[in-house]
This record gives sequence, C-alpha cells and structure tokens, in this order.
Amino acid sequence: MRKLILALILLPALARAQEKPAEAEAPAKRIEAETSRSYLRFAFNFYKQKDGEGNPNLKEDMTVLEPQILLGLGLGEKLSLNLKLQADIITAASVDKKYRFLPGTQSGASGDKFFGAEGGLFYAWSDQVKTGIGVSTSTEYDYKSRGINARFIYDTPDKNDTFLIKASAFFDTLDIIKFDGSEDGTESRNSYSLGLGWTHVLGRRTQMTLNYDLTIQRGFLATPYNSVFIRGKEYEEVLPSSRMRHNLFGRVRHLLLDDLAVEPGIGVYADDWGALAFNLEVRAFWEAIPGVLIVQPWYRFHGQTEVDQFVDTSASSLPKHRTQDSDLDAFDSHTFGLKLVTPHVKIFGIDTEFELGADYSIRSDFLDSYSVTFGVMVRF
Repeated sequence: MRKLILALILLPALARAQEKPAEAEAPAKRIEAETSRSYLRFAFNFYKQKDGEGNPNLKEDMTVLEPQILLGLGLGEKLSLNLKLQADIITAASVDKKYRFLPGTQSGASGDKFFGAEGGLFYAWSDQVKTGIGVSTSTEYDYKSRGINARFIYDTPDKNDTFLIKASAFFDTLDIIKFDGSEDGTESRNSYSLGLGWTHVLGRRTQMTLNYDLTIQRGFLATPYNSVFIRGKEYEEVLPSSRMRHNLFGRVRHLLLDDLAVEPGIGVYADDWGALAFNLEVRAFWEAIPGVLIVQPWYRFHGQTEVDQFVDTSASSLPKHRTQDSDLDAFDSHTFGLKLVTPHVKIFGIDTEFELGADYSIRSDFLDSYSVTFGVMVRF
C-alpha cells in the first residue's frame, strides 16, 4: 500500500493537460512543485485532431508534436527549483500569409512553432507553510507571452487540511494576421487568475480536494485568423474585449483496496460570455504488479453551451460580436484514457520512472482527437 500511496502523490503532477472548457485562449498550465526529491524528466506528447463538422467552412485538422524537459532541484532542506522547457510544432494554430490557401480552406497554419520556458522557486518556511514564485515566457511567430505566478500553501498542525492560494498574470502580444492574410498591427491580451484550493483528509483511506479559479481577461480576445461565414460571405471574427471566467472542481480519492484507489470528480464552468460547462470524470489507480507497474484508466465527460456571440451561417444580419469557433459552440465529448507507469526501475543504479499514456476523445461535432504521451524521469 505504501508504494501505491507514493504513486498517487506523484501521478497527478505528471498528468497531461485535459480538455479545456469553452475558451478562446487559456493561460498556460503552471508547473507544480516537486520538493520531495530532485528529478529530471523527458517527455514527448503527440496530439491529433481530425476535421469534423465543427466549422464546415474551415479545415480543422490539427497535429501537435511536443517535446518537454522538466527539472526539479532540491537546493537544501527548504528550497527547491523547478524548470520546464517545451517546444511545439503545430500544423494548425495561426495564419502565416505564405501558407494562405483559397478563402474558406485555410487549416490555420503549417509548421507553426512554439517555444516556452517556465521557472519556479519553492520555499518551505516550516512544516506548515510553503510559498512559491515563478515566471514564464513563450513565443510563436505571431504571439508572445510573459507571465508571473505565486502560491501560498498552509497545512494545519494535524495535517488533516491543506489550503492553497495561487495567483498568476500573463501579458501577451499578438500580431494581427487576419483570415485573408492582411495584417493589422499588434494587439495586447492580459490575463489575471486567482485560485483557491482546499484538501481535507476524510479518513485513513479517503481525502477530498476542492478548487476554485477566477480568471479575468482584457484586450484582444478574438483569434485573428478565424473568420465567420454569413450567407456565403466571409467576415473577421470579433469578440468582446473582456471576459470573466469561473471554474469550480472537486474530487474525492478513496483507497478501496491496498492496491486500488478510485478518484471521481465533478466540475462546473461559467463565464460572462454566456458559456456554461459541466465536467464529470473518474480515475482509478491500480498497482497491478506491486512495486513495478501502476495502471491508471480514466474517463471524462464534458458538455458545454455555446457563447452568446456564436452566430449561424444563416443569420439575417452581421452582429457586432461574432464567432464560429467550434470550441465556443455547444458540444459534448467523451474521453477515454489509460496510463501505465513503472515508478521505480533501477538503471545503472539510478531510480527511474517510465510513463506511457494514451487517450481518445469523441465529440458530438465529430472533432474527434487522440493523444499519446511517453515520459521518462530519473530521481537523484
């Protein structure tokens, strides 16, 4: 059971980012503290989305190749450092004029490249109080982002409750390259987030976690290369210059057997663009071969409404705010995943962990997708 509990602590920090609720752009996911041991992790993620019926006037195939390097260093008993380097090669993300096809057939981009770096320092003031600060930067040919973040963690004296406060700010700039290849200068987009978390031990085998996140965005929130078709004519996408998002998620983790734990979770999302989303998921952690292999199957349901600015191709007039982005439309999805982890393999005397994961998502608008992740981590 001890090995399974250790795996349950480590696995969430290594999980792949899951499907986002309705949003045009989301701040990058923050790296988490790993203060128990120093580690170096290499990962490679592959993501593929097929063209469906989300937007019949836009090819929505997408392929992402994503290598990652994560480094965690213990700088003494109380201080630790985390670094993350990531590069994406994306075949559908933002328009470059030299890749422009006929109107209405542009798939987004060809060979778009993303580079990002994050760093964080975490300090344990005592057994109960920990703090962390971090910075991030990323760049594409038409998009640059800079970010800062901080967090405060408090454990009660009896260790039955952990409270988390986190905050982040992102300052982005976009080169406005429109659907027809024309350029319209540079715009800014700022995002500010505040998160609250509470973890409570319900018993020897059960704990619960509740998280709430508030995000406020200001600036150019549309996607420059997106277009809107109304009665056969193509127009640029226009969205409000502000957005407030609320996200509430809770989960309960229970150890059913000495080698099997389950974790159901439920989440709700709402924003002032009129989007509502509901998420339901369940995960299992099974130590299939004690000390050798952990199997993690999971399932997630996601359902959302369309934003108020979503317009149909048959609209009688051209509204001020308009979008036909499939991710801002109403849809349901079912995602099935499986992850295999060998937490402790000795290679040349080095404690090594291997991870292999895959998932498949089925969407009601036929924008189905799948991803594969391979990772290897060494602890020292």
